[in-house]
Amino acid sequence: MWPSAAQVTHWSLMNMEQRAQFLGLTFERTYQLYYSLLSWYVHSGTTGLSSLTTETFANLCGVAYTIITESYCVILESVIDEFGIHRADEKLKDKITLAKMLPFTESPEQANQLRRELLGDT
Repeated sequence: MWPSAAQVTHWSLMNMEQRAQFLGLTFERTYQLYYSLLSWYVHSGTTGLSSLTTETFANLCGVAYTIITESYCVILESVIDEFGIHRADEKLKDKITLAKMLPFTESPEQANQLRRELLGDT
């Protein structure tokens, strides 16, 4: 795609790992956990995708949903901080945590206990 360039550089002059470090722990963790896996599926051409089993595809979707969820929460919390929205609802970030954890509860009682711990609700 860039025949005259020996190496394509990002406008920030940082590589992917440096950009993840710059953005903070959440993105650095995402980079460390998933970059090589995702790079394989992107840069292997059809080799990385053509032989996927149903189970492998489901697992890859799970990885993508995990990254999307974490990134979305970081974005929400950044907007909350930037615009001071937490002043209108001091439990807003706890509500985000509850939304992330609620699907992993095993019973209505466990869900209510988690809600009480995070929000103080009865």
